[in-house]
Amino acid sequence: MKKIKVVLVFVMVLMLMLGSISFGSVTVTPIDYTGQSSGNSLIYSDSPERFGLQNSSLVYLYGRSLGTSYKDVEYYHWLNNNSTQYDKCRIGVAIQNTTSSSVTITYKGAHTSLDVSATASNIDTLALGKTPAVLVNYLNASTKTITIQAGKSAIVWANDFQFKPGHQKFVFGRGQFKSSKSTGVYLRVFAAGQTKTAAEVFSVATPVAGESNHFCGEVNYTQKNLNINVNTDLGKVRLLSEWMENKNIREYYGVTSYKSGTNPKLGGNFGVIYNISIANPAGKKIYIIPKWSDGNKTKASAVFKLNNNAWEAATVISNNGADDFMNNCWVRSLGTSTTATFKFILPGGNSGNYYVLIK
Repeated sequence: MKKIKVVLVFVMVLMLMLGSISFGSVTVTPIDYTGQSSGNSLIYSDSPERFGLQNSSLVYLYGRSLGTSYKDVEYYHWLNNNSTQYDKCRIGVAIQNTTSSSVTITYKGAHTSLDVSATASNIDTLALGKTPAVLVNYLNASTKTITIQAGKSAIVWANDFQFKPGHQKFVFGRGQFKSSKSTGVYLRVFAAGQTKTAAEVFSVATPVAGESNHFCGEVNYTQKNLNINVNTDLGKVRLLSEWMENKNIREYYGVTSYKSGTNPKLGGNFGVIYNISIANPAGKKIYIIPKWSDGNKTKASAVFKLNNNAWEAATVISNNGADDFMNNCWVRSLGTSTTATFKFILPGGNSGNYYVLIK
């Protein structure tokens, strides 16, 4: 009988501990990201997030120079097509070599597209189920090379698709590029009919106008780093991809350029790796908990990597209407070692604010 009472008391205490996290009253420990950015530069194209596209279209979205260090590109767009025809279009990256000798471009990437009824609502919840797999495929992809001759340009990486009448098209992709030359090479993200050439992409003087709710530009990081020591931080709650900015410090510091009229920050840090180095994690678990009280968040997705395990597109979870995070989160065991590394990526289609907790 005594043993049963002890077990019951332990279970009750555990339930109280876990149930004490209430999204309305949770105390968040701020994260200071000063000096904690790393990785490559990242071009993110999401403004305008939605625009029209037809066979005859050519939309220059954003462009930057390309050197000998890798530069990542990620795009997230919803495309409208009012034609009754099955228009053939594409979105991707064109590269121009303005030097007097050939250049070698090393690249990799992954992408997807999805037909969605033109009258569909809450469409981002459809997208967030597609974007994690694309990021995992990109991370696991092998690089390829292409040679561009002096004074020439080429469409290096593209997502070709065909519109379905009465439907809009969701397109999402992530790529990575570098040049064998440090100067004189330029990269542009574009969308167009499939007959448009790279030369035509580079003939457009200025990128299409953006809108203020979304970001289109370049940041000088693809990774944000933070350290957690279980001996001193056990039970402390932190917030990844915090948006709007409140508790965290310099989470979005590192924007090198952005399109005029767009949001000046990559809110949520979509596609950025949050690299969490954990000391003394043996026997503990990490909880990743979407902040369900945000707006109309009904579903959530994520990409994870624990230690040397493979990248994982986490199962999409739904808001069940309760603030009990045990029913609304992802949980991973941190193993038995003295250290662990957990990596988190927020895929497109989601909104920011993911709690992280170790218990």
